[in-house]
Parts: sequence; C-alpha cells; structure tokens
Amino acid sequence: MSTALIAKGFKWLTNATGALLGYISGDGSEVELWMSGLAAARPAASVYNVGCSYFATDTDGGTLYRNYNGLSWRQIGVGLNFALAGDTFLRDSLANIVATTGSFVGQRAYCNDHGITPGLELVWLGAAWGLPPYFQTIGSQNTDVSCGADTSEDTLYTYPGTGGLPPIFRSNDTIRVRSGWTQSLVNTNARTCKYKIATTNYVSQNVASTTKIGWVHEYDLRFRALLTAQVGGFPNFDVFGQATQGPVTSHAIDFSNQVAVPLAFKITGTKANSGDTLTLNFVDLQVRGGG
Repeated sequence: MSTALIAKGFKWLTNATGALLGYISGDGSEVELWMSGLAAARPAASVYNVGCSYFATDTDGGTLYRNYNGLSWRQIGVGLNFALAGDTFLRDSLANIVATTGSFVGQRAYCNDHGITPGLELVWLGAAWGLPPYFQTIGSQNTDVSCGADTSEDTLYTYPGTGGLPPIFRSNDTIRVRSGWTQSLVNTNARTCKYKIATTNYVSQNVASTTKIGWVHEYDLRFRALLTAQVGGFPNFDVFGQATQGPVTSHAIDFSNQVAVPLAFKITGTKANSGDTLTLNFVDLQVRGGG
C-alpha cells in the first residue's frame, strides 16, 4: 500500500504489469512518495525512486528509510509511529552526514561515530550541517584515573571519537571542558594539569597546594570568527576569575583542516615527586554551535 504527500501534480511510473516503479512531478516541483510495509518488501533503491521514503513497520518498532542517491536506502529514523507526524532525522557517520543535503533548516542528524548515545547531534543550517546553538556532552569520564607513581606526563582522559575531535567546528563554535580533581595535601611539590588539543597545551596549570585537596575546573575555548583563532577562559584551577589576569586571547589552534588532520583531545597530569598523588575524578567534554 502506498500513499503520497503531493506538493503539485505528478504522474506515476509503472511497469508493464502496473507495478509502481516511481513518479514524475507534473511540473518539475518536489513530490515526496511514502511507502510502508515489511522490511523484506522494500523495493530496491534505484533512479526510479530517488526521494522516496519507505517505512518498515517490522523493524525496531518502525524504521524510516530514504533514497537520496538512487543507489541505496539510508536509515533516517528508528522507533517511529507511522501514524504520527514527526521530525525525521539522519543517523550515520559524520562523514556521510556532512556529504548529504538536509531536507529542511533545523533537521537533526546524529553521528554514530562521535559523541555519546545517541551520538553527536547536528542540525541542517540551510547550506551545511553544523552544531546546534546549545551545549551537548560528547565525552565523559566518571571514574577516578590517577597519575602513576612516576614523574612522567600521564594521560588521564582521551576523547574517544574516531580520529580525534569531530571535524565539524565552525568559526563561532565553543568547546567546553569541566573536570574534577583531587591531589596530595601535605606539600607544595609541583603538580601540573593540562588540557591538550593535538600537540597544543591550551591549559597548563601547576596546582600544587597545602590548602586545597580537591577542586572543579571549567574552561571554554571559543572560536573568534576564525577556525585558527580562539579565546579562552581563565586558566587558573582555583576560581573562574582572577584579579591579575584576563581571558587568554592568544590561542591559535588550527581547525581549518579538521578532516585531513584530526585533532585529538586529552587531559594529562604530571607530578614532580613520584610519591605525590594527582587524580582526575571526572570529565565532561561539551561543544556548542555559534553560527
């Protein structure tokens, strides 16, 4: 059984026995064909049903597919009720999503190779996919990870996305890190916490203290209308503001070639004395679109 959402007049394409193959818009305007049925009954993707959407009633409570290129069906919605109207979305790798044109401004897509379930959320901006204008968590760590009994620089957290940070940043986006720490209380031996993107230590702070055993640190890295220039928050791990220091405006991490040169993100800790302790208790890594 087939139904159609008709924008303008159209003509059905049928074979010699009358079976539906596709359609032609009567005046060249957009027409969208919807079909529903069992997954096994879905027709093969071809040039005759480009733009067609197929709703498989027996897959994951209802799964919507769309043929964009005449070669294959792409899954764009899972667990849907065909009787209810709703927002459709893509779920695929980031590379496949950014290579696909969205159907309408504000359409959502979820990257299955970045972020945490259901994946990094993107929106169609009209000419390209980008991050939505609100913070979303793409990586987190909720267990203690400590520096070893050494004086080496130890990696305490690494963003798990394929190939590094998602290569989707635009010129006014923001990367936010919020982390919690504990350390030895009894001496002032140097203990250094770092946030790193690729080889750049964009936050590096000696947190040695005889008065502070634990703290939470938050830092925003905001693009300054360029993919090669950023302004940061206050690097001090004690408080958000400083009487003697303003925001760091000299960051110059190059995001302009993100696809070819993925940028890894990690947090490290280093101790001057191997007998001291430095522990990363939790991490939230977030991103936000800024237009």
